Amino acid sequence: KALEDGDAFIGRLLNKLDLKSDLIMVLTPLGPLRELKNNNRLTPIIIAGKGVDRGWVSSPSTHRMGVVTNLDVGVTILNFFGISPLSGQGGAVIGSVRNDKGIEGILTFNQRLVEIFNQRPFLIRSFVFSLIAVVGASLFVLFFKTQYLHMIKPCLLFIMLIPHSYLLLSMVHQPVLIGSVLIALLIALVLTIIVWYVFRQTLDRILAVCVLLVVILSVDQWTGARLIKSSPLGYDVISGARFYGIGNEYMGALVGAACIGGACLIERFVRYGRWVVWGVLLCLAVVLSVLALPWWGANVGGAVSAFAAFGILAMLVTMHSITWRRVVAMAAVLAVLLTAIFILDSFRAIESQSHMGQTVKLVQENGVQELFNIAYRKISMNIRLFRYTIWTRVFLSSLVSMIILFYRPEGIFKDVRERYPNLSYGFISGLVGSIAAFAVNDSGIVAAATSMIYVGLSFILIITQRLQEIIMEKKGAL
Repeated sequence: KALEDGDAFIGRLLNKLDLKSDLIMVLTPLGPLRELKNNNRLTPIIIAGKGVDRGWVSSPSTHRMGVVTNLDVGVTILNFFGISPLSGQGGAVIGSVRNDKGIEGILTFNQRLVEIFNQRPFLIRSFVFSLIAVVGASLFVLFFKTQYLHMIKPCLLFIMLIPHSYLLLSMVHQPVLIGSVLIALLIALVLTIIVWYVFRQTLDRILAVCVLLVVILSVDQWTGARLIKSSPLGYDVISGARFYGIGNEYMGALVGAACIGGACLIERFVRYGRWVVWGVLLCLAVVLSVLALPWWGANVGGAVSAFAAFGILAMLVTMHSITWRRVVAMAAVLAVLLTAIFILDSFRAIESQSHMGQTVKLVQENGVQELFNIAYRKISMNIRLFRYTIWTRVFLSSLVSMIILFYRPEGIFKDVRERYPNLSYGFISGLVGSIAAFAVNDSGIVAAATSMIYVGLSFILIITQRLQEIIMEKKGAL
């Protein structure tokens, strides 16, 4: 009865409106209880009238077709009456994007978002617990059961390829959890087999895994982030933490993989000349642009983390040392670079701006205090997440394993550093990037943890390989 009365009221209202000059918005802040129980938390919104064409809604807040935020509603109403929004109000004017998929299309889109949201916790938790188990087993084998060292390496590669499989899972979305689990495992297994048998050297295997992730993520950002938007390790629309660009999970993975992959390339091919070093640094600059530019990654914290990591790697592979003077110079360049990107984004059309340009507007309206407010919010969120998120375990387990292997087995790290000097620089820069990601992001522990997947596990892999070689050399000597 309530729906019938509401429908009749809207019908009478439409008869009195001129949709060429008027605007009507029909929305609800809360969905039915049965839908909320299934985590179907996005509610419908219908807009018709002046400035609205047939299609799906969108706004500069989300840059996503079919999705707007509740803050956008108030700004849209004020804009219709020619009133500027209040300072710090948030939100953006809702517009329409041409789409002929109709009601069925938007329902299918919403159902897919719900499925991703519901599958995400299990897929992430199973990955995290598997990673911790493999890291723990690796340490146990390294210290107590060295006869099983050959079994550890494929397990580590498999874990390192799970983020790849979660990214590619978007191409074959499964509506049920068991389907997603099986497909993700199959993708990771196939990739592991390919890497294992195509590349015979551990260094080459690490290189392949890291470079593959960097390439997939970069191409995805250049082509509209279609994969990351639907990945269980990407950002989630229903939770509302991020709607576009590159989220902190894959941002951290990209920084870590780029550091290790770049260092492996230099280690593997530096004998062909210094042009290899400069070629790798140029590629890292491209990765930095993918993270920083507002029309791609739009991730300020990611840009800072990448700049710190790549800058340290550049210093080490070109000058073989880090000095305070160079660090200060690097920080100054970073400040200039970020300022330029923020200002550039602020000059773009409002509907094209990312949160970078919107931040410039806030500072112009409310002063520099806004920057301190943002910093305080990020620090508070980081502290809270560090205490409660499952990613803290990934970060700590990877970090602790690296610290242990720095000292035990005795002399092994020194041996690795002498044998793979450029890769050692990659480990140092990766650690710097991980720490920077933790410090400058509002969910920094997440980015730090995913970065350590490629830094920490690559470190364990190369230690395992070197220990195997030492054992074989001792047997040969006997």
